[in-house]
Amino acid sequence: MSVGPYVLDDDNNLCIHSGKSLVLVNSVLPKIRTFVYSDNSYVFNDFDDKIWVLGSNFKYKLGITKKESLVPILIENLPPIKICSVSPTNTLLVDYSGKVFACGSNFDNQLASNNPDYEVFTLIDNLPEIKSVSSGWCFSLFLTISNNIISCGTSVSGRLGTRFKSYSNKLLHNLKIDNIISIRAGNAHGLALNNEGVVFGWGRNNENQLSDILPMENFLPHKICHEINEIFAYKNLSVFIKNDSVHIKGSSSFTHHKNLEITKQICNIWPHNDNLYFKTTDYGSIILHHI
Repeated sequence: MSVGPYVLDDDNNLCIHSGKSLVLVNSVLPKIRTFVYSDNSYVFNDFDDKIWVLGSNFKYKLGITKKESLVPILIENLPPIKICSVSPTNTLLVDYSGKVFACGSNFDNQLASNNPDYEVFTLIDNLPEIKSVSSGWCFSLFLTISNNIISCGTSVSGRLGTRFKSYSNKLLHNLKIDNIISIRAGNAHGLALNNEGVVFGWGRNNENQLSDILPMENFLPHKICHEINEIFAYKNLSVFIKNDSVHIKGSSSFTHHKNLEITKQICNIWPHNDNLYFKTTDYGSIILHHI
């Protein structure tokens, strides 16, 4: 199945990007505050902090009984949610008290638990208070209220940002970098931005998504750039935003260096398959970038 590509207009209505214009989606969805996408799965967060899901339910990552859904479904019995992240195999949610709810595959303990897979959204009760999450392929990153990073899941290619090079009995790992304000997980690499604008990267570097000079696999975080305002990761891709300039590293097409000069500040980035949609502060402006 294929759904989307979805974006939000300036009034936070869900729209399909037709390539040249936005087409309003006639659905049961209210106005959407934010949403995330991975592999034909969407997770929407509305202005009442409720969660809606749409698309592929592979590995039960959407927490619904159907294999897939072509219409949005409201997830009942959740507290108000402020942060959501979806990966090819699972979804993570964070509520306003810092509690984490997870759904989907836990084969590699990427849901910070030793339990089997979760077919419905379930509270993960062995984490400290969490302020943000990002879910990659078989690993997860958690940002604590102390601005430290916890990682869990498979350590293959250095995904966890630790020295472990194989499966470990240790469930949660603490990365040795401080004062982090933003985290992002790609398929097999991680990014972290600190309060001074320095970006750290670790994990797989097979398409130079981290750096031109780092090796293929990186088991510890490295400083990879500085003076950055925001970061974003998707598949084997990293996006670094500095004021109105966007620097993209790595891609599915093996084009390692791409720069976009955007005259307005970026307020949202939405991926869909091999495209990135940049929403700027300029009214009605959405820039399509093929990766």
